[in-house]
Amino acid sequence: MPRPSTVIALLAGVLVLALLLWLGAWQLERARYKDALQARFEASEALAPQSPDSLLELPDRDAWHFRRARFSGSVLASRQYLLDNRTWQGRAGYHVLTVVRSSGFAVLVNRGWVPVGPDRSTPPAVEPAADGGVFTGRLVPPPRGGLLLGESGYERGAWPRVVQRVDLASMEADTGLTLLPAMLLLDPAHPDCYVCEWHAVPGVSAERHRGYAVQWFSLAAALIVIVVVVSLRSRPSRVR
Repeated sequence: MPRPSTVIALLAGVLVLALLLWLGAWQLERARYKDALQARFEASEALAPQSPDSLLELPDRDAWHFRRARFSGSVLASRQYLLDNRTWQGRAGYHVLTVVRSSGFAVLVNRGWVPVGPDRSTPPAVEPAADGGVFTGRLVPPPRGGLLLGESGYERGAWPRVVQRVDLASMEADTGLTLLPAMLLLDPAHPDCYVCEWHAVPGVSAERHRGYAVQWFSLAAALIVIVVVVSLRSRPSRVR
């Protein structure tokens, strides 16, 4: 009969093994999701930009993701946002967010990355977009905010306003406008774009997720070998 300590060790090994296998499967699922986003991004290349009216006729907002769209309207030059903690080629900076008012609604336009500058307490000077212009790009869901440890930035009075996350409700309160539940990533060739390098899959790529999955499955395989070896060594030897 195996000793209680051996049974406890085996049970702990099984639990750890289940966790490692789950983590590997989760990473593979994330890789499949990122692959699907990339395919959707590439498929949208061939689509003509849609007008706001045609977008509003779509059955659900998920269908907006990566849709090419064209908006025109007046720019709220006095209400520009700088989304903090954005990086480009390892450099810290902001994304310039401009509100464009169209007929009956407004859209948040991301004009790309600008550097922080020598003094973080002084926001960089950003030029307003051309008023009455046409803005073409891709619609994406507003980026999710992470854990907020302090002020969001919307309570400040100065403009341009440095904010830590995209909060459409706060922006609507600032501007008195109804914003579409999406953000337009401005085309890189647009004259009002700063550094506009958009990717279908921001953050961890599908390839990296698959690499993480291989690591978790490798740890699971190593654990199985260890459990087998320990089990064999714990067997009492037969006395002839």
